[in-house]
Amino acid sequence: VYTTTTGALASTVNSLVPGDSILVTGGLKMFGGLLEIDPVNSVTVLAGNRPLPTPVAFNSANFTNAYAE
Repeated sequence: VYTTTTGALASTVNSLVPGDSILVTGGLKMFGGLLEIDPVNSVTVLAGNRPLPTPVAFNSANFTNAYAE
């Protein structure tokens, strides 16, 4: 989650850590060919300290296949 917002929303975003499950609400728009949420209306932490998936190593030759998943 990236935001340039200040105040309560920024405080919530800045307190997020790996393993947090969050719900983000707001409007959708296209930016640089990607869909983004803007403006963000709220960020709610649903659960914390959730287990992270095991990282998967892959070489650059397989980048396209990994990105497609």
